Amino acid sequence: MEARCWNEAVINRAIRYAQHNHGWIVFYTHGISDTPGPYGASEAMLRHVLDSLSAARIPVMPMREAVDLVLN
Repeated sequence: MEARCWNEAVINRAIRYAQHNHGWIVFYTHGISDTPGPYGASEAMLRHVLDSLSAARIPVMPMREAVDLVLN
């Protein structure tokens, strides 16, 4: 999630794709701020992603837990 290339339509398509193909989707950012730099995200961006993932019933977890889930 980067302010410099934020596009809700692209995010929504990626979430739908992961949902319908039982895929993984990895989101990362360099920080959350009310005034994010080009590589950061705003709270509104994070909220949009989390709400969209919740609506799609895609679990949210740290990468370590996701990898453990697959390996165990």
